[in-house]
This record gives sequence, structure tokens and C-alpha cells, in this order.
Amino acid sequence: MTTPKNKTLVELVIPDVHNRFESVYTRAALVAKGVDRVYFVGDMRNQIDFRKIQELVGPKEKALFKSFEAVNKKLESIVKRYGSPEQFSHALQDGTLKADEVEVYTSYASALQKFEQLDDALFEKEVKPDYDKHEAGVKKILAANPKVKCYGVPGNHDTIFVRSQVPSIEWLTGNNVLEDERVFGAYGLTTKFDELQPAFNGPELKYLPADIDDDYDDIGKSEFYKERTGQPIDLLLTHNGGEWGDLKKQKRIPGRAGKGITQLGKENGFVVYEGHIHSGLIYHDEESGVLIIRPGVLHVAKVFRDGKNVERIELYQIPQEKYRRRAA
Repeated sequence: MTTPKNKTLVELVIPDVHNRFESVYTRAALVAKGVDRVYFVGDMRNQIDFRKIQELVGPKEKALFKSFEAVNKKLESIVKRYGSPEQFSHALQDGTLKADEVEVYTSYASALQKFEQLDDALFEKEVKPDYDKHEAGVKKILAANPKVKCYGVPGNHDTIFVRSQVPSIEWLTGNNVLEDERVFGAYGLTTKFDELQPAFNGPELKYLPADIDDDYDDIGKSEFYKERTGQPIDLLLTHNGGEWGDLKKQKRIPGRAGKGITQLGKENGFVVYEGHIHSGLIYHDEESGVLIIRPGVLHVAKVFRDGKNVERIELYQIPQEKYRRRAA
């Protein structure tokens, strides 16, 4: 579909959902009238429930779970001390866990890796109830506005099965369907800071929802930059954005953004719809021209956009479902 030039598009930006099936989709559906596009920035769910997988396996495979159960209990007690899985994950990625806590997490990750030999169908079956609810949520938006088009990028908490199990969203990672409109999708994550984990993405990260397309240290390793440099970009949809301007104001930890995405922003001065960091943000970097729109986990954003020009942004609060503002 090609959008006529000089047409202002009305776009909804849906934040990290994290299995808030009712509140996020209900709020989005209520404000979907007159919207042209809905963009999802990823993290549809939380993590793999290995206990559900344990229930699905036969007697032979259940032996694999013995070492997992013991270390999982230890990890659960540590997570409780941090207050929530999100806060624990934040400490893990920050490098602020105590040495004995790191040891327990390392043992946990090692135990999960043993599940690599389990059949893919088990992991697909485990996630399906969650992704089915997300698909129903997207259809709630489509029922409110049958003409709207839905696009998205997955987050680090998602698995590859999101693509087949939430088909009402057209996933833009590795997909140039909006290239004529100068709109591209990126994943924007790497393995460096435990943002990608076996608990989220399966043993050996075998169920990553997208290819790793950028690098936090070396732009020469950025596939996204190699593919996109020299192409005009008006809008970038990405789970994890780049580094432009005052990072402290953005709640962004330096060094945790793709070099390729960052450079493309400097070359294009585009609009960014991003997630990953759970605090909301609307920030314009005068030097690069990049405009960051990050709804945070507490709002849906409605953006009136013509190319790189954003005429207006409206924020609609999501009813809270006991959730914390943490990057995870």
C-alpha cells in the first residue's frame, strides 16, 4: 500500500504490552477511530513458563528438569528480594547483582540450555495461549477500526512464534513492505547485556523473534546499517532505539544502543517509535534532528505524522495493572 505524498497519517504507538491483555488493547480500541496505522514496539509477553513445558513432556524428558527445579527455587528467592522479575532483570543487566546471585543465575541459565534438545513444538505450544490473547486484542482494535493497518517489531521478551501466532500484525523486522513510504523496522538488540536470555528466548536463544541486526560496539557489524545507509528513512520502528542527545534525560544507559541505528538517525533525522525502556519519553535531538516517541508502559500515543514532520502527539493513559517502569 502506498500512501499519497503530503498526507498526514494518524498513527497509534502501542508500548511494550507484557501480557496486559485487557487494559492495553481496550485503551487502544477506544482511541482507534480515524487512525491509519497501529505500530507495536514489541515485548508482547514476559518469559517462557518452563513449568508448563514440564507438564507437556514425557517421562524421559522430565529428568532434564531435576537440576532446573533446584536452581529455579534459589533464583525465585533472589528475585523476591529484588521485588519483581523486572527489577532483578534490571540489576542483572546493570551488573549490580552480588557474586553469589550471579552464580545462581549462571547455574539457572546453564540448566535452561539443557532444554535445547526438547522439541520445538513444546515451546510453540507453551506460548500459544498468550499469543492467542494478543491476536484477540489486535482484532479488538481492528473491530473498532476495520480500515486500520497494524505493523510491529518484536522485543527481547518475545519468541519467533509471535510471527505466526499473531498474524494480524505485519512484522517489519526483515520485511521491507513499507520501504516506499520510508518506514523501516529494526530489532536493535544484542546479547551483550543479557537483554536476550534463555528465559525469554529459549535455550541457546534458538527462538529469537528476529535476527540480531545491530551491534553496540562496532558499526561494521551492523547489518541494519549496511542495508539501510544511503536510503531515505522518515520513520524507524524499533524495540530498542539509538543514542542521540542527552541520554540522562531519556533514562538511557550509555553503550546500550546500536551503533548502526544511531548513525542512521544522524544521517536521516528521522522519527523513532521505540520501546524497551519503560519510562515514557518525547524527545527531540536538535543536533541529529531525531524525534524519539516512546509511550512508556503507561500510555498509548496517537501521532499525527507527515513524513518526518510530527504535527501533534496525544497520550492516552492505560489503566494500571500493577506494573513497574523498568527496562527488561
